[in-house]
Amino acid sequence: ENEPPDIVPEAHFFKPDQNIVFLKHPRHVNFMAHSHSFIELNYVYSGTCTQFINGKKVVLQEGDFCLLDTNVIHSIDMACENDIIINILMRNSYFNTAFLQRLSGNDLLTDFFINSIYQNKKKSQYIVFHGNQNDRLKPLVQFVLCDFFDSQLCTGEAINSYMTLIFTELLRVYNEAPKQDQVPTLKKAVISDILSYMETNYKDITLEQTAAAFHFHPNYLTRLLKTNLGKTFM
Repeated sequence: ENEPPDIVPEAHFFKPDQNIVFLKHPRHVNFMAHSHSFIELNYVYSGTCTQFINGKKVVLQEGDFCLLDTNVIHSIDMACENDIIINILMRNSYFNTAFLQRLSGNDLLTDFFINSIYQNKKKSQYIVFHGNQNDRLKPLVQFVLCDFFDSQLCTGEAINSYMTLIFTELLRVYNEAPKQDQVPTLKKAVISDILSYMETNYKDITLEQTAAAFHFHPNYLTRLLKTNLGKTFM
């Protein structure tokens, strides 16, 4: 009741202790333009999925993924009888520094998640991954769904591991795509390293110590944090 009508509240999907949720997209329903404060990953298990993202028509084929930023405005056309779309919803808190560290070897996803979590953006972004030629992704999705819907010993760790593998395969898919399909990204892998260092040493670090640890001048580190995170060191 406290949110504008076009913003889907987290409580609609997440239990208080959940940071990641897997849902089968309903058929025979048109979803009008909306946004949400969490990150969404759509996967077309079979059939197709037509969305309008920031006013642009995006058609996903079987095997495709679409990673949607927080606050991105999108609508989804009605899914038909043979369309199976899996929605993977992730709170911002799911992408803690430990998770970002796992992705620190690449700039595409590090850039995406840091922007989603820390930046106040005028326009949100999305990334489409054409995964129909990758034979590892579908089994990984099947495995993570089995763990989510049939909880077993160490289910949480298993889901986190599967999601890391899924994002790794998506990066491989993206890197193999034609260059004209790719968008430029900033070098932000170092930001995840800085965040991890700050989280580990938060009790007694100073700006000067942190800058020295990464061989930066303190003024440069200040600008780096402000530019990429929209926040000061403090």
